Amino acid sequence: MSGICEPIAEGVSIMNETGGIFIYLKPGDEWDFKPDKKHGDRLLVRNGYDIAISMTVKKFYETFKITKRKEAIA
Repeated sequence: MSGICEPIAEGVSIMNETGGIFIYLKPGDEWDFKPDKKHGDRLLVRNGYDIAISMTVKKFYETFKITKRKEAIA
């Protein structure tokens, strides 16, 4: 699953074992997403500049809405 998405939330908290950060998101901005090759059960969401977020599929759907899907090449 890959394509273009946009934020529906104003931000997302990213936590790990050493702490966490809050990334502010602007609804209407365009992000792209694709499977995270390092973590098969996650999606990698990028804004095309300097931010890339690896998140679970559940967290993705809580934070973004899909605006365009890219077709898989068979």
